[in-house]
Amino acid sequence: MSNNKEISVELQIHRISQISFRMEEHLFKTDEALGIRIDTKHDMDIDKNLFAITLRINFLYGSKQDEIVVQSEIQNIFLIKDLKKYVKDNVLSMPDNAVITMMTLSISHARALMSKSMSGTLFNGILIPIADGSEVARKHFGFASPIESNS
Repeated sequence: MSNNKEISVELQIHRISQISFRMEEHLFKTDEALGIRIDTKHDMDIDKNLFAITLRINFLYGSKQDEIVVQSEIQNIFLIKDLKKYVKDNVLSMPDNAVITMMTLSISHARALMSKSMSGTLFNGILIPIADGSEVARKHFGFASPIESNS
């Protein structure tokens, strides 16, 4: 990925899917704090100009925050115009701002879908933290190196 180039990437949201959601309400007592862990993965279909970011968000509970009480997996698929021009030898090299935009949108969609799924449960009303899309993108994609396809 490039930090220095001002290249405009045309992208749009193709599909948003909540792949899975599970809750363990019986493990949760409201007197202990919840932790959060966000795991990320990506994939791309160069021929169809599709790039997918999948987030698995875990709410962790317990004195060691080792019990998963809520887990949701949300996939965001983006349509990127001429994706192949950003790929060489199955490695994606896009401007950081495009990747940060996709990650920020993915996190926002995950928060919305999780809020909807937790409605009417013990977790109703628990604020899902706002994660910094640029920080999550940096941790996942490590802007120092190009993105290799998982396929």
